[in-house]
Amino acid sequence: MIQKTYTLLTLIAVVLCLNSRPISAAKPSKDVLPASTKFSLSIGKGQDFNDRLATTQLGQMAADPALKPFLDDLPRQMRNQASDHPLAALRIDLGVDSADLNNLSEGEVAWALVHPEGMTPSRVLMADVTSRQEQVDELLEKVSASMSELKATKAESTVDGTSVTVFDIPASANLSARKLAFFQQADQLVFAETDAAIRVLLKNLSNDDSTDTLSNQVGYQEVVKQCQQRAGDESPDAIVFLVPIDLSDAMRQLSPKQDERADESVLVARKHNFDAISAVGGFLTVGRGAFDFHIRIAIHAPQPWKNGMRSFRFPNTKMVPPTWVRGDNSGFTLINIDFTQFAKYFGPLFDDTYGEGEEGLYDDLKNTMLEDPDGPQIDVDKEIFARLSPQTTLLARDTLPVTPDSPQRLIAFSTSDEAALKAVVKKVLESDPNSEAQNVAGQEVFFSYMEEEDDFGSAPAAEDVNPVSYTH
Repeated sequence: MIQKTYTLLTLIAVVLCLNSRPISAAKPSKDVLPASTKFSLSIGKGQDFNDRLATTQLGQMAADPALKPFLDDLPRQMRNQASDHPLAALRIDLGVDSADLNNLSEGEVAWALVHPEGMTPSRVLMADVTSRQEQVDELLEKVSASMSELKATKAESTVDGTSVTVFDIPASANLSARKLAFFQQADQLVFAETDAAIRVLLKNLSNDDSTDTLSNQVGYQEVVKQCQQRAGDESPDAIVFLVPIDLSDAMRQLSPKQDERADESVLVARKHNFDAISAVGGFLTVGRGAFDFHIRIAIHAPQPWKNGMRSFRFPNTKMVPPTWVRGDNSGFTLINIDFTQFAKYFGPLFDDTYGEGEEGLYDDLKNTMLEDPDGPQIDVDKEIFARLSPQTTLLARDTLPVTPDSPQRLIAFSTSDEAALKAVVKKVLESDPNSEAQNVAGQEVFFSYMEEEDDFGSAPAAEDVNPVSYTH
């Protein structure tokens, strides 16, 4: 649902470079951010994190002088892509670089997106600035300079007894008109974009008995509990939390560009109950033990589920890596899928996703495969899905040197009846005019080809058509 995640990942990488120390007098972000938080990323021990990050392959790559031109150009890229990645806008508006943020805090730093129901979403940056007033003053001078460059107008107000500075920022080429407000209270420096966000953050900072907090959100509690159980005594360097569909909706509202596909995606997701995934959370550690990066992820999706959401059940059974998997893959994933459940409930989701809501399209396709005299004449549910075992293997490898054909991807399905399933798949591929059989290492392999028209509307030459998938 969320497209072009590059800038979001960049934002996370920037945040993960913040320096901080474990001793903190300020309130934890989980007790200040409201229950309407749809995304948060917090770090509590950034100095230790930075030291370990430098020992990882990613840290060593970032220190390579050859990468410096790219890193120097990164702020420009983020600004140019801000309209497509609205979470980056706050980082851009601040007009500060990683060095400023590195020196800002001795405690926790958290980025978040808050979206109370019926209100405008707000990006938030919180930093524990205990004993760092000189650095705060320096940062605020840079923020003021950035606001001047953006031709923002400045105003001072008082909210619940706290002085709040508000900048009204006019629309630009990549971003719509918006606000940037900040205040400092109880050793916290807080930036936000809406009056509603400012008020709830101030309320939670001042009131230890507030229940409208992220820490009281059931989804947050569940994913943190699950991650902590698996981490044991190990403390995370960063905690990531998000509510997937709500986050997509908030980002869509923040973007100045109207994207009908994004609007439709959110509507379809809600219709098919994917908002039952009420929380996704992760504990990240860096440079510890055998791993450069180790993230533990938990998902909270309480049942009962409805509509298309029922298609995706993942049996919690033991998975065994296949012996034929090589060790030089860049990606290796094992996943258990209940294919019987998938076949039972997938149709309406397919209709809404690929058929623009045309009811019965998926059933028509299945009936065509069964009844068309020129087709394979198979019952997809009984002859394919019913013969698939849960464990599914996904492999990724990117060959060198880099060419258009470098990416290599493989999906392997397990089966309870290899001979029968092989015969059915062969029957399907033999009836496909875009597939052809070849002998590879003594095995009959079918190559499926995808032909795309060129810019002038004609089909490419045969020698320019490349196989995109195969099976046997």
